[in-house]
Amino acid sequence: HSGFIRLRSLQAFRLSEARKGKCTDEKRIYRVYKKIICIAVILAVGCISFFAVAPWAGNPANYPKTMETLDSIENKAIVMTGTSIAAAALVPGDATTPIANKLADVAGYMVIVYAAIVIEKYLLALTGSLTFKLLIPFALLLLLLRIAVPALGERINLKRIAAKFAMIGVLLWVLVPTSATVTDLINNTPIIANF
Repeated sequence: HSGFIRLRSLQAFRLSEARKGKCTDEKRIYRVYKKIICIAVILAVGCISFFAVAPWAGNPANYPKTMETLDSIENKAIVMTGTSIAAAALVPGDATTPIANKLADVAGYMVIVYAAIVIEKYLLALTGSLTFKLLIPFALLLLLLRIAVPALGERINLKRIAAKFAMIGVLLWVLVPTSATVTDLINNTPIIANF
């Protein structure tokens, strides 16, 4: 009777070990499927970012309110530059030379403001393309490497680096529209709107 109990416990032990092995294999298969699904999702998001979102984000026509604000500020800067130059040229005599010099300086500053506005217009187009064609896909590639090569992902914190690239890209992309919105908000306050 004790031999039967030993045989029965040995069979139960082997069955338990077999189940553990089977369970381990199932877990491995589940992990592989999970990795494949994650890689497929990352590739899909990267393709959407590159082929669909980047052309839209890189087109300044998709930001009409921002372009309207930048055009308005650009026109004001051109008018102020011309007015300053004309006023500096019309100031007669040696006694008013310091005033003419100051007006010429103001004209120089307004040219700098105009150049900054033109650069903002270019940034509006470039940051959308840069973010969704380079930075976001690169961040997704780092995540893909982290999933595909876990040893590399453990040694180098690829998840954190990928998050930083994505965050920098999004912040660059919203920079110009945000600045134009703030400019509109300031210009439309009752105190400043009266000037």
